[in-house]
Amino acid sequence: MAVLTGLSVAPATAQEESSPDVTLATASIDIDAGESSVVTAQYTFDVESTGNGESSLSAVEGTMWLFPDHRIGDVSATVNGNEVSPDVTRHDRYMDLAVPVESVSDGDRVTVALEYTVQGIANKLKAPIWVPSFETAGTDRNIDMTVMLPEGTQVHGASFPKVNAQSNGGSTLQFDLVHVPGFVSVTYGDGAGSFFTIDTIATIVGLTLIGGFLGLWLAYTRGLIGNRRETNVA
Repeated sequence: MAVLTGLSVAPATAQEESSPDVTLATASIDIDAGESSVVTAQYTFDVESTGNGESSLSAVEGTMWLFPDHRIGDVSATVNGNEVSPDVTRHDRYMDLAVPVESVSDGDRVTVALEYTVQGIANKLKAPIWVPSFETAGTDRNIDMTVMLPEGTQVHGASFPKVNAQSNGGSTLQFDLVHVPGFVSVTYGDGAGSFFTIDTIATIVGLTLIGGFLGLWLAYTRGLIGNRRETNVA
């Protein structure tokens, strides 16, 4: 019987592991403010590649800040309209929240929706926002956020992020953003707030400085100050 020697069989080459390539395309965040605020958010992701191996796309992970006196509860999630159970891990100052996804292929568009409540303080909205690990392209204002204050109330003082537009007598606030903010903070109350907010004070100071510099420059160029005025010699 012939014996074959000197032959070896090369092992099958394992497919190289790669991470998912996913971009946050758009997000729409609505916040109904009150002592118990309700946050409803919808995120749309474009999946260029799901990756492979242990790093393949199985969940959309993200984080949320945790603030004293502002408790997050009643968290629910859907993926493409189907209810799923998010994986929540609370830490001291933040919590991890992962939304499971399945049957996703390269080139798919995935919509993740979240809803949760934030128990807070009267007239002080400070709502954490879920920030997914997959970011936007960072070029367009594709993050749309709307805050509905209680009827008859308006912003008092500064807000974060900066409000882009107001309607309904000042009780509806509109934000157009490039990235998802970690939270939204608004102090509000009955009637119009003080004119002298941080934003308006900064604007007034800036305009005053610009006006002062322009005035000095004009005075200098016209010979009213310095040594530019010529003396006529008889």
